[in-house]
Amino acid sequence: MTSGGRDAVTGSVPRTLLVLAVPLVAQNVVRVVQQIVDTVWVGRLGEDAVAAVGLSVPVVALAFAVLVTPFVGTQLLVSRRVGADDEAGARRLVFHGLLLACAGGVVVGGRSRSVPSDSSRSSAIPR
Repeated sequence: MTSGGRDAVTGSVPRTLLVLAVPLVAQNVVRVVQQIVDTVWVGRLGEDAVAAVGLSVPVVALAFAVLVTPFVGTQLLVSRRVGADDEAGARRLVFHGLLLACAGGVVVGGRSRSVPSDSSRSSAIPR
């Protein structure tokens, strides 16, 4: 748990929490700013386009949460194996994590390819 000779979990608890929380807060701020910018740009296209952008944000966030959860779990398990000096176990977990990622990509990619697009609606968007 050391980085550059300094233990990340020793010292002041509030400082440690702040250091760990800042990247997460920054990520959420960037997501909100991205949604606002998308809404402003798409707002010129009409109410339907703004509604589509508004609907896409929670759908993408839910898909992200579902897809990221197994990878976070894999990272935790690999970290435990590395910490226990079980290099063979860590390598097995990395392999299975990559296999899980590929399988998830095939499922999500195959599912998104099977959703039909409505080409008649795309002609209604002003150019």
